[in-house]
Amino acid sequence: MRLDQGPGHTIREQGFTLVELMIAIAISAILLLGVVQVFVISRHSYHLDNGLAHAQENARFAVHTLSEDIRMAGYIGCRAVNVANILNNQTNWMFDFDTPLQGWDGSKMSSFPSEFASKAVAGTDAIVVLRGGNTQYQITQVNGSGALASSSFQLSTTAGLSQFDIVMVSDCNQASIFQITNTKPSTNNTVVHQTGTGTPGNCTNNMGSPVPTTGCTNTSGTNYAYGLSAGMLKLVATAYYIGKSTSGTGNALYRLSMDKGKAGNPEELAEGVEDMQILYGVDTNGDGLANQYITADKVSAITDGFKKVVSVRLGLLVDTTTDVLKAATTKTFNLPGKTITDTDKKLHFPIVTTIKLRNRGVM
Repeated sequence: MRLDQGPGHTIREQGFTLVELMIAIAISAILLLGVVQVFVISRHSYHLDNGLAHAQENARFAVHTLSEDIRMAGYIGCRAVNVANILNNQTNWMFDFDTPLQGWDGSKMSSFPSEFASKAVAGTDAIVVLRGGNTQYQITQVNGSGALASSSFQLSTTAGLSQFDIVMVSDCNQASIFQITNTKPSTNNTVVHQTGTGTPGNCTNNMGSPVPTTGCTNTSGTNYAYGLSAGMLKLVATAYYIGKSTSGTGNALYRLSMDKGKAGNPEELAEGVEDMQILYGVDTNGDGLANQYITADKVSAITDGFKKVVSVRLGLLVDTTTDVLKAATTKTFNLPGKTITDTDKKLHFPIVTTIKLRNRGVM
């Protein structure tokens, strides 16, 4: 281009040719494509790492919670020779302390307890643990001593105890399980164990055995006098099962605890726990060691089956809850007693651990 500025003066203006513009645009497009690709890769890596971290956190929490509770099944402060369960409806999973560890196989969902049968995911196992709580209450007066009324205990404190709680008093010879019936245990730090009140209620106000073997049918019961050396624990009964997560992302590990003689509200512990499979180590020759690991239905078929369980082989399949892979893939996982195949865009982690019951067998 030429611009005339009078006689003898011509200025030539330089510019880009069409070819140069096309080359510049092509280079810019390549650079932009690279930036976009880096962003996409970074975004995918972030979702993958975040999904992995979340799944690992859920897995650790689920295994820790289950292991700690299962390990303490049957804990009653000190191991007593006799256990007198004076509750009505002793065979219910919440009150059957004669069998403090029970399980149900996912292949037989109809056998699950009614309190969580409809909530459990088909094909997944469930387990129940009964144990004494972590707080031990010191007894300062016993039935009828001094000004204390009969069928009652006075404690150093009743903090954490309330009417209808299921508790257990024990010495190193015997333990007795009953329901607190008085309205305000905080009054004089006293708990009362009368009949005719609460669910399931007490069938007798006497503390002695052999209630567990004969059934709670004799309202007069068997007398047993506890001394000041005995202690009291709150009874904890907890069911663990796999249900649908409230987040809508898949399955989750749930906990259902007994609350004042009734089943409480289900509590979602860890999402992403897709499946739970359990085998039970049974001591068949009395040496305190597991001779075989079998499913819950096979344990139930053995005489005193769950009373012979000394260890538990726990298997969990945990996933990332969200899609983190670019394409769906088919994966196969082995859990105790079951092979699982999944096709999706999630990552899955099979976890298997064996838990020794502290109150059973040889340590």
